[in-house]
Amino acid sequence: LPKDSILFDYYDPDIRSFNVNGKQLQQQQQQQSTSSSSTSRGPPTLSITSTCFAILALQQQSPREHETIVMDSYEAVLNAGWRETDMFQAPLVLKTILSGLRDQTKTTTFLSQMPDSVKMKIPLLITSLINSRPRRRDGKHQKFSCYINYQITAALALLHSEIDTFPPSLLPSADVLEDLELALIRSSEVAHDALCRQLAFKSANDDTSFDPTKLIYSLLAYV
Repeated sequence: LPKDSILFDYYDPDIRSFNVNGKQLQQQQQQQSTSSSSTSRGPPTLSITSTCFAILALQQQSPREHETIVMDSYEAVLNAGWRETDMFQAPLVLKTILSGLRDQTKTTTFLSQMPDSVKMKIPLLITSLINSRPRRRDGKHQKFSCYINYQITAALALLHSEIDTFPPSLLPSADVLEDLELALIRSSEVAHDALCRQLAFKSANDDTSFDPTKLIYSLLAYV
């Protein structure tokens, strides 16, 4: 990732993470601080989803080049007030926990040093994601969108692939592997149905019902 990448326009060193407004917000705050008529503003807040996306992007493109920023942001996310029941945040937080740091030993060390309040939330996070899986009985009327279902599936699939190296004390139960496998099976079934439905709409030239976004995320969740 180039040093002048647009991604770094959103890095806020004050909070050691990525802010959705990035340098634009920093410039506004600087202008206000030098203006006699400026009003007091609160401290910048961490954008959990933006920071998770940024960490994952950095690790995908250049895991060694920006290690300090990644590690600082990783720690900031874990200590942030993320909600395990928020399905916009929860899958990204789990994916970041699992792959935010390339070295598994380093990841385990980071997790072991986290406050107890953070450690207590991780099993709840995993349970919440498993319980939010697509349901066969809901058919085409699933609780969450295809995008959210894909993010949940991707996070659970990643946990399933690394279950042997994940700290056992942070897993919700000894039976979590069975729950994970059932969740992934149901996710695949529902994604397959949604994918076939969208392909049928496309084949029938039903532009009203065809949704390319649903097609893409159903395909990603299925494979």
